[in-house]
Amino acid sequence: RILQTLARQAEIALSNVLLIEALRRQLDEIRASRETLAQAQRQLLHSREEERARLARDLHDGPIQALVGLNVQLGLLLASFGDERIPADESLTVMRAEVRELLSDLRRVCAELRPPMLDTLGLGAAIRALAQDWSAQSDVPVVLDLPPDTTLRSLPGDVVVNLYRVVQEALSNVAHHAEAHRVYVQLAWAPPDLRLTIQDDGRGFAVPESLHSLTKDGHFGLIGMQERIELIGGTWAVESAPGQGTTICATWRHGD
Repeated sequence: RILQTLARQAEIALSNVLLIEALRRQLDEIRASRETLAQAQRQLLHSREEERARLARDLHDGPIQALVGLNVQLGLLLASFGDERIPADESLTVMRAEVRELLSDLRRVCAELRPPMLDTLGLGAAIRALAQDWSAQSDVPVVLDLPPDTTLRSLPGDVVVNLYRVVQEALSNVAHHAEAHRVYVQLAWAPPDLRLTIQDDGRGFAVPESLHSLTKDGHFGLIGMQERIELIGGTWAVESAPGQGTTICATWRHGD
């Protein structure tokens, strides 16, 4: 009887060991699947940014340059008339104004696709330019608190691009949903941590337990921002309440 009891206990112990080993393998497979998914998402974002940059270059080297040339030619043609007024003078003036407006629109599209400053002057300069343009269009002031540009030059390229896109998307959300009177953007660099805070004094909203539930109503902005921060290894939080504005905080640790 003692031997039977020991045998049953040994059988149970062996069964538990096998079960634990099976669970460990399943956990390893889940971790591997998550890492594979994360790598695929990172590659997708990288490919998307490369395509944005290519489109911006194509627009700049093609249609924009053609319109610049047309604008110059129209200017020379109008100047050649001097003070003499001809029937086509007014039409040419209107045409030149339309060309200039189209140039401005295309340059804005290029800046949204891939701001040149992001590659030449860095994250700080790109955020300042973005805030200035957005404020001019939305008539909502943006208060910036950014570190010196030189302190941001050690940031990896993917971190720079994704932080910029988060600010860009956050400002877009404010323009479309917040009804804010002021926006505050802070980038605090205290090595090894870089903390991005975007705060508005708008109408706010009730934050659901899962941000994914917002996609049911077609709101993908917050999810997109969260995914960008998590894909660069950062942490993310959003705080809001009806009538209390919204605060977005993202932290990235250099070297992680």
